[in-house]
Amino acid sequence: MQTFRLFMLLVKRNLLSVVIYLVIFVIIAILGAATVQDTQMQLYQDEAIGFTVQNRDNSRLGEEIKAYLSEKNDYIEVSDDLSELRDAMFYREIYYALIVPEGYEEAVCSGKSMALENYKVQDSAMGYYLDMAVDGYLSVLRAYLAAGFEPEEAMEKTRESLKTSAEVTVYNAPFSEKAASSQTNAYFRYLSYIMLAVIPTTLGSILLIFHKDKVYQRMLCSSLSFRARNTQLALGTVVFGIAIWFVFEVIALIMYHRAVSAYVFLAYGMNMFCFVVLCVALSVMLAFLTKTTQIISSLSVIISLGMSFLGGVFVPMEIMGGSILKIVKFMPTYWYVTVNDVILDTADSVFQKNAVLWRGMGVQILFAAVFFSIAMVASKRRKFV
Repeated sequence: MQTFRLFMLLVKRNLLSVVIYLVIFVIIAILGAATVQDTQMQLYQDEAIGFTVQNRDNSRLGEEIKAYLSEKNDYIEVSDDLSELRDAMFYREIYYALIVPEGYEEAVCSGKSMALENYKVQDSAMGYYLDMAVDGYLSVLRAYLAAGFEPEEAMEKTRESLKTSAEVTVYNAPFSEKAASSQTNAYFRYLSYIMLAVIPTTLGSILLIFHKDKVYQRMLCSSLSFRARNTQLALGTVVFGIAIWFVFEVIALIMYHRAVSAYVFLAYGMNMFCFVVLCVALSVMLAFLTKTTQIISSLSVIISLGMSFLGGVFVPMEIMGGSILKIVKFMPTYWYVTVNDVILDTADSVFQKNAVLWRGMGVQILFAAVFFSIAMVASKRRKFV
């Protein structure tokens, strides 16, 4: 077991740098998970919009529209002058100005068509929102007028009808059920970036020492066979990978043991173990394909950031386009994050007929097998060089 002992000796000599990497990136993971807060879910909340109404008709209908809009918005008194209106919009005192022309109430009550005038802040959705509110008011009013109500009674009925609102109750799970489990999910999600950054940089640099020409030639001269040397190196990488996995699992267990059930924690651990195997395989491949630690470090940064941004670690996959999602399916982080999200959604029933879970883990293992195969081919070529 000389090669294995040498591998562990090199790990011990590089232990300080490994620990520094781990501490830095674990802090990143914890801070990233801590950003998930227990906020009350609000499907929609009205925002008061500054507006004004110029009632040139001096009619009750103009006042009724102003009163209706004022219920949920801020009415600002502005003089009936175009330059004043533009100044108020420029300084964002108002976002919407409604002009009720002369004869408008008479036209509406008699069923004639007459358009309202309005000014809106350019490229602002607030003005269009108030436009929809005015249209909604007039639609209800015309319905009452068509039903035979007198104008004054129709306006009163319209006011009463628009005050009616449905009562909606939104259930928010308590912090221990929802937010804490979301924090656990965020912690394990960020771990994919951390493992892609830490394992290839540290493990790849250690394996690269064995591939130096003088070290490699000296090992060829020893009585140790090529297969035995690779077996011991493989054992060392397995021990290193399990140690990294164990450290992250212990940290997660300490921080989130009350947040999720044992089944959920086991599922997260299994998914992370598959990804650790993948990262170890990637490290072995990079060690055989590169010649310096600087190249490995550079590639680790590119791979970890690229896969994290495109694979759903930093940017949610829900906001990505269909064409991009087709591409990112060829990245292992996509499958890791997909499994992570499935665990969050299914909770304690995660192992019950969950094909997505097993497929995601299986794809990660397939990626690892591909990386190992490439590494073995590169190793064979080195043997005969």
